[in-house]
Amino acid sequence: MRFKKVEGWMELHEMALLFIALAHGTDHELAPAEIETGTRLLGKWAPESPESVVKKTLCDVMLAYIAPERDQLIALAAESLRQTLSPNERLGILNDLTDLAYADGKLLPLEVSFIQQLASYWGLTTRARGQEDAAKPARQTPGQPGDASLRAE
Repeated sequence: MRFKKVEGWMELHEMALLFIALAHGTDHELAPAEIETGTRLLGKWAPESPESVVKKTLCDVMLAYIAPERDQLIALAAESLRQTLSPNERLGILNDLTDLAYADGKLLPLEVSFIQQLASYWGLTTRARGQEDAAKPARQTPGQPGDASLRAE
């Protein structure tokens, strides 16, 4: 099944959708720290845009996120970013998602799973920070900040 790209959306909207999917979709809460962190992290991807534009983008995406076809929109965003961004740019998004997962002070197993599934779909792998052997699978303990890191392979 093919999904039509949302008219007027840019990569920033697609990134924001993944941020919201991680922050809200894993625990059905959107903490103020997650919104603040998401805004800051998205702003890095659009340095020429004022913070008000980044916040508006997040608000627009939140409205789309509550739609019944949310899962299809998330899949479309992941596919679009896979096709348009370099591996290093996708890696940057995954690292930002890891930072966002820690924003509320806890790393949930569903957040780890979301990041790992997206990394796999994008052809990237997750590794524990400081892990020397890139051939070993990541072993992450949810709730221990600093353990999750991503590397391009």
